Amino acid sequence: MRRTPYDIYRELDHGPGGSAVAPDHGHAARCPGRHQEESGPVILVDTGPLVALFDRKDAEHDRCVKALKSVREPLITTIPILTEAFHMLSHHLQSLENR
Repeated sequence: MRRTPYDIYRELDHGPGGSAVAPDHGHAARCPGRHQEESGPVILVDTGPLVALFDRKDAEHDRCVKALKSVREPLITTIPILTEAFHMLSHHLQSLENR
């Protein structure tokens, strides 16, 4: 079975079968049934580093892999960022398959 970039992202985020949904930070009071957790520093990951991480031919790939290995803070992102990254990566995969 072919793994998608989303599958890889989920594994990086929480291990195999993990969730890519970011933890709630300050919205628990407005969401019944959710408990509020203390939160420390987090890193918001944008589209560029995600694409570079999954595209070995990207000029920043090695730098992103090295950075990911050294980061200790939780990584979070947004659904629009994931959508954009998957869109960019799917176009890249299509161009490779059409060669």
